[in-house]
Amino acid sequence: LVQRPLETVIGGSVRRFLSAQDGAALRLLVRRAGRTGSKIQVALHAADGSTLPVQISLRRLERKGPHRAPVGLVVTDLTESRRAAHQAETARLDAQVGAHAAELERRVDERTAQLQSANRELESFQSSVSHDLRAPLRHVTGFSQILLDFPAAQLPDGARDYLLKIH
Repeated sequence: LVQRPLETVIGGSVRRFLSAQDGAALRLLVRRAGRTGSKIQVALHAADGSTLPVQISLRRLERKGPHRAPVGLVVTDLTESRRAAHQAETARLDAQVGAHAAELERRVDERTAQLQSANRELESFQSSVSHDLRAPLRHVTGFSQILLDFPAAQLPDGARDYLLKIH
């Protein structure tokens, strides 16, 4: 395995590099192994404590005689394939995030346009109301000023106070 001489790995039991759980799963797979083969994905444990993701492919070998046929194992390093799968998934998620961001941006632009349109309508309404009220208010102010200009003696009590409030 990693950082071990090749001669210490070849021909030895792969179980010494497996966790107890992975070792038990491999033993079960070996018992059930047929001539068509089986596969399992496990992590091999290196001497330095690191792990290596691998796929163990196994199948019973041809053997004549009363003893059970041996099992041939091929161990394949999955590091690169997992890295490629991770990169593909990252690219897919990045594209998905980009699509969501573009959709949100489009919706924000659409809503901004709606709000700007509503603001223009409100400004137009305000201008119209302001213009429509200006003339009648000028008339009220003018008529109240005319009444205030009358001699005070001709106005009933309290009327001058009301006119000042109106004016």
